[in-house]
Amino acid sequence: SALFKVINDDNQIVFAIYNEGVRIYVDDGAKGAKGGFAVGGFGTSKAPSQNLLYVDPDSIRAYVSNEGAKGAKGGFAVGGFGTTKGTQDLLFVGADSIRAYVNIDPAKGPKGGFAVGGFGTSKGTTQDLLVVNADSIRAYIDTSTGKGPKGGFAVGGFGTSKGTTEEYLRVTRDSTRVYINNETPAVKGAKGGFAVGGFGTTKGDPDNFMFIDPDSTRFYVREFGSGSSSTFNIVGINLDQTQTLLMTANNDTVGIGGVLDVQNNLNVTGDIGYTGTVTSLVPTVYTLEPFDITDSSAVVMGDISSNGGAAIIVSGIVWSTSPNPTVALPTRSTDGSTSGQFTSNITGLTAATTYYVRAYATNANGTGYGQDVAFTTAELVVDFDGNKYNTVTIDTQVWLAQNLKTTHLNDGTPISNIPDSATWVNTISPAYVWYSNDAVTFADYGILYNWTTVNTGLLCPTGWHVPTDADWTTLTTYLGGSFGAGSKLKETGTTHWLPPNSDATNEVGFTALPGGLRGFMGPFNGIGDSGNFWTSTRISTDPTSASIYSISGEFMLLMTMERSGLSVRCIKD
Repeated sequence: SALFKVINDDNQIVFAIYNEGVRIYVDDGAKGAKGGFAVGGFGTSKAPSQNLLYVDPDSIRAYVSNEGAKGAKGGFAVGGFGTTKGTQDLLFVGADSIRAYVNIDPAKGPKGGFAVGGFGTSKGTTQDLLVVNADSIRAYIDTSTGKGPKGGFAVGGFGTSKGTTEEYLRVTRDSTRVYINNETPAVKGAKGGFAVGGFGTTKGDPDNFMFIDPDSTRFYVREFGSGSSSTFNIVGINLDQTQTLLMTANNDTVGIGGVLDVQNNLNVTGDIGYTGTVTSLVPTVYTLEPFDITDSSAVVMGDISSNGGAAIIVSGIVWSTSPNPTVALPTRSTDGSTSGQFTSNITGLTAATTYYVRAYATNANGTGYGQDVAFTTAELVVDFDGNKYNTVTIDTQVWLAQNLKTTHLNDGTPISNIPDSATWVNTISPAYVWYSNDAVTFADYGILYNWTTVNTGLLCPTGWHVPTDADWTTLTTYLGGSFGAGSKLKETGTTHWLPPNSDATNEVGFTALPGGLRGFMGPFNGIGDSGNFWTSTRISTDPTSASIYSISGEFMLLMTMERSGLSVRCIKD
């Protein structure tokens, strides 16, 4: 109930005060004079006052001082009660702006809104002209074909001088016009811009669909994960109000009036009655990822998907230590194909160096290039004997990519070659042997060493060491565990491993070889069947070794007699 109220002779409330606000009632009935209400403010001089707020049945007027003279300017605000103490502005009118505030808080509870309404042609009937709420702004324009003036809507902005405005947006029944400041760059001041946004799938996350500024107009078409996309259309309105599709665009095709379709692979379909010359294009080429990378070479593939409408003259790979190499460089191959995929071996590279490669193809119109792909050549490691080793980086570790072959410790001390089995059994000093004492046949597999050689700590090149069992465990953990790590480390094929070796993937480039072993009693066995590598770890009285087998993908750490002869793979310090 009202705390205070004023009642007229007809027992109608004219003015009332409530806990939640003050209400003023104006007679809007058909009969009799209409009421009105005004709030006045005193001017800067005595006597005449000026209306600040005027309310009658057909309008509400708020007056704001916008005089250029000195002194405070008037303002007007409509506030709403928030969820906490105090108020928040819903509508603010000042001398230079009108601001409407809409609650877009994602928290639960009703959301605010704001509407500007206009009176219809009959008494008491209103229609919304402008509605603002949390997810949209809607302007309503009279589009009826009957007699009478048609509605319109304009958004204006203030110019650089006082009191002069310029239109930014004008909407009428037959057109929508956006005005943008396109003065020459020599004129100072920021340039205007205009964007049409759409709401995303989550609250408050809009996407731009159309963006217009003085130097460009951009349309954005959303591409979905499924491969489909939304579509952008230009539609013509006929005199009978029917529509004609003039242009449509999605992520891979632009269509013009159902007559011409241009797809992103440059296929053109349709009959446009064109009799002029069609310009041929350069070839379309793709660069594939390099592989078999060593310290001085790599293998790179290219793929020619289109010849550009003219025969391919030459194709290949071009490379450089700088991005985006071109065929003007001498570092290029010319052994590519005229279509489809081709392979080029590039050589003469420098170790531990980053190179940039591009596939290319040339026709009569010019040269097309694939994307720029970077790779780094392997680090070149040289042992005391001058043997060279490539390296492979696996997660945080750097390993030699081949088994060790040195016959000297890294300080130059010779390692004894013990071919005789009886002597081997009794040797407690550093010793090595080639499998079956055949350095030619089994050169790829590397040398077999006893553990005394490993235990010197000087077997690997300087800056490298024989891995501990913890180093091997780090490697197999990265590969998903010891059960399948052997398959991921083994060289593929049956050049060195016994068939079928079908589980081998060598997916990290370790290229483990089955070098077999020399038993602690002297016999050789296991070539092609197992790869056995020393660790530098001793458990109790015996050292440990790592083994990989042809018959399974398992990796195993085992205790091994120290007089056995096994392969060695070094790891970087």
